[in-house]
Amino acid sequence: MFPMNQPRQRIVTKGTLMHVTEHVWFRVLFERRFIPQSIHHNNKNIFLIGPMGSGKTTVGGIVAKVLAKEFHDTDQEIEVSTGVDISYVFDVEGETGFRKREEKLVAVITQKKNIVLATGGGAIESENNRRCLANNGFVIYLETSLE
Repeated sequence: MFPMNQPRQRIVTKGTLMHVTEHVWFRVLFERRFIPQSIHHNNKNIFLIGPMGSGKTTVGGIVAKVLAKEFHDTDQEIEVSTGVDISYVFDVEGETGFRKREEKLVAVITQKKNIVLATGGGAIESENNRRCLANNGFVIYLETSLE
């Protein structure tokens, strides 16, 4: 049994709601529970969405390693392509400029196969991003309390 005092996360996977703790994540992944068998095939993508700080990058890295998939993080990829951190992009281009960059990146990266993608916290505000994610892989929502 796992300690109940661990932070809980709610995961919504195409209509299925699951609550897991940090400790359970490892059990879930290694036993491949809650992740449909179809996801384990090499061409299936996993896209992680959720608010900033919900653990998308951390969980995404673990999921990618366990399932032998390539890991991508939209914020990290924007930082690499621009050579500056996200806050600087926001300062110079504003949120609109940042979201345009993010939307272009999501359109390209979701065409890849066998990846895990951690999106930025606001990525799903774009209808184009939502469409790209939904049409090209399995979308998992990570929710955490704001406490």
